[in-house]
Amino acid sequence: MKDDKAASNNGTHQKNQHNDVSSATQRAQILSYLKAQGSATTLDLRNELHILSPAPRILELREQGYRIVTVRENQVTPDGKKHLVARYILGCGYISSDTSLA
Repeated sequence: MKDDKAASNNGTHQKNQHNDVSSATQRAQILSYLKAQGSATTLDLRNELHILSPAPRILELREQGYRIVTVRENQVTPDGKKHLVARYILGCGYISSDTSLA
């Protein structure tokens, strides 16, 4: 009889990186996107990276020392509705958390 269930590796579940929604993965995806594009809106990150709540990940990146500026802008959705969204802009440099350098 054929088993229709997906095969597993001895009962262990391996994450497919495409489906990995961990905070660390989301931060890495956002950082890579910002480095490539220079900026991204909340809607960009939701639609292109499938990160539904990017604001907490942006905060975590800032806490890690990345310079990310937020500006608010109106963006029109495909159905013609305007929304005030955040645009995240990756700044130059990295802020060290080492206060001994000051």
